[in-house]
Amino acid sequence: MNTYYIVIEILSGEYALSTSSLVIADHEDEAKRNALLGECHDDEEDLEWSKRGVYDCGGEFHYAVHSCTQVANEDVAVMKKYMWGDV
Repeated sequence: MNTYYIVIEILSGEYALSTSSLVIADHEDEAKRNALLGECHDDEEDLEWSKRGVYDCGGEFHYAVHSCTQVANEDVAVMKKYMWGDV
């Protein structure tokens, strides 16, 4: 398993923001998908996938992966410490 640092862009009407997360997955595509699903409110079968991401809540929100970087094993503990407060 690998750890990925993922930045997601969230669009809702005229508002835009971003969020980041650490995702553990076997490969990059799985990590991106899991990160997007982690932001969604609707059940997976109710989502509408686009080329750039996924529409949620009937199109009220759109989530897209801005960046995805694999984290070196020796850096995972430091990332967790600063993102989640893990010691």
